[in-house]
Amino acid sequence: MLDVVQPDIVALQEIHPIYREAVQAAMENYPYQFYSPRGDKKHTIGIASRFPILQTSLLDNPPVNRGMSVLVDVDGETVQVLVAHLTPNLIKHQSWPQYIRETEAWFDRRDQEMSVLLQEIRDRHHPTLILCDCNMTRTSKTYRDLSQVATDGFLQAGWGIGWTAFHPAVPYPV
Repeated sequence: MLDVVQPDIVALQEIHPIYREAVQAAMENYPYQFYSPRGDKKHTIGIASRFPILQTSLLDNPPVNRGMSVLVDVDGETVQVLVAHLTPNLIKHQSWPQYIRETEAWFDRRDQEMSVLLQEIRDRHHPTLILCDCNMTRTSKTYRDLSQVATDGFLQAGWGIGWTAFHPAVPYPV
């Protein structure tokens, strides 16, 4: 897919450490790369860019376990790129009361993570691009909060079910 679309900047989420070298090799057309050194084994994030990376910093941990701010030189203009993977809603085999309690906790955590992202956006000094597995829908509070300071590029381009999540409980990619 990268060969077809040929983006200049790629954000990566959920990179398992055993695949990091393969991912880096697959990104050979992206000479500038940075991967977060923290996170659990399956939730490492990274960025690959055709443009020089000027500076990297990790977002506050907690609450954002998987987030970074990267300054990139795009043809002489500094652009801030926020890469994040916010708390997901996990589908588990458990009782409904337990699922509801955990879901409420995930929503609260995602609200805290979004607060950090929003502060980063408000404090920005450069044009900002947010590349995020935000794990939210257009009907969520976190989406409404983010839409106050950013434009949803996916929404601007159209709509669709996407192709990034595959789960046995859902018979098609979402």
